[in-house]
Order: sequence, then structure tokens, then C-alpha cells
Amino acid sequence: MTAAQQAPAAAPDAADDAQAFGIKDFRLRSGVVMPVVDIAYRTLGQLAPDRNNAVLVTHGNTSGPQMIDPGGSTGEGSWKDLVGPGKAIDTDRYFVICPNMLGSSYGSTNAASIDPMTGKAYGSRFPDITVGDNRRQPARAAR
Repeated sequence: MTAAQQAPAAAPDAADDAQAFGIKDFRLRSGVVMPVVDIAYRTLGQLAPDRNNAVLVTHGNTSGPQMIDPGGSTGEGSWKDLVGPGKAIDTDRYFVICPNMLGSSYGSTNAASIDPMTGKAYGSRFPDITVGDNRRQPARAAR
């Protein structure tokens, strides 16, 4: 992704330690182009200088990126027993990235977010989001 397509962003409705990245002109599978979308995410561990230790952990619709928080829990169950130092996804070895889903209320752009075209919350005008749209967002941000 070029610098013109990606902008740093804040995730106002995510927990305090969540981060966010912005994607400009995000084209949905439906053809709708959202001028800006923010995707909240959390990370654990250290990214290696050659970046070869990154692990992407995704979640279902009922959860947010806090599912990887040490000691945390989510509606679908906690990953705290799988992610962490010395665990199956060992954060002493791996850099774990857990992005939120577009449309989720855990910090990413959703129906309560302000539509930059109108200055008002999207509300019922929020576009339909597909699994394919959410599958593409981490890949698009990595460019």
C-alpha cells in the first residue's frame, strides 16, 4: 500500500491499547468505495528485523482484537491459553497481529462511524460487508 492510500488513524471506540490503521478508497466487493476505513488491531510480541515472525490471528463476528489479550476473554472464548509466552503461538518467538473486522463495533469503521461524505453517522446507510471484504483488509494494509 502506498503512503497515499494508507493513513494513521485512531480507534476511538476501541480499548485504550488498541491501535488502528486507515485505508483510503477501500473498494468493497459490491463495488462501493469507502473513502476511508479504520481497522483496529492489537499486537503482541516483537517483530523481527526481517519481518519473518509475524502471525495473523483473526476472529469471528462476536469478538474483537482483544481476544489475544493476556488474561482477557471474549464472547466466543479467550485465546489467552493459546497466545502468549511459551504457548502454542509463542509471543517470545512470534509477533502476533489480530485485526478487527470492518463493520465491527470494536474500533473499526462501522455503522456508528462518521461518513466523511455527509459528516453524519452511517447508520442504516452503512454498506453491506462480506467475508471477502474482511479477508482483503489485512492484505491491503500490508502493501
